[in-house]
Amino acid sequence: MNYPQLIAWRETWNKAQEISARLQEGQPDDAKKWVVLVTDLDVSSAILPGVLTCVESFDNKGMILQVSIGNFPASPRPDAVTYLVWLITQIGNVINGVDTDLKAPEPPSTSG
Repeated sequence: MNYPQLIAWRETWNKAQEISARLQEGQPDDAKKWVVLVTDLDVSSAILPGVLTCVESFDNKGMILQVSIGNFPASPRPDAVTYLVWLITQIGNVINGVDTDLKAPEPPSTSG
């Protein structure tokens, strides 16, 4: 990872954390998990630019795609969020020097 990628990642990570914290503010603890689930689109939209800076391509069912906002899988939401969380974890592992040899979940189809 180079400095421009790390800087972009940190900026989008911080923005996503701020959005998440603001959305959870004043919520009782048991409601916080629902706030995050309901608003995951806001949080994932905030962090996606940092992910796109760090990821050049991905394998979508045997086809390597150059990653962009236009072809990054967004639905079905449970699968898309699982895939995004996996990428976020991998980026964190690269930053922290942790083994990144984890099996990727299959990305959702990007076709409409």
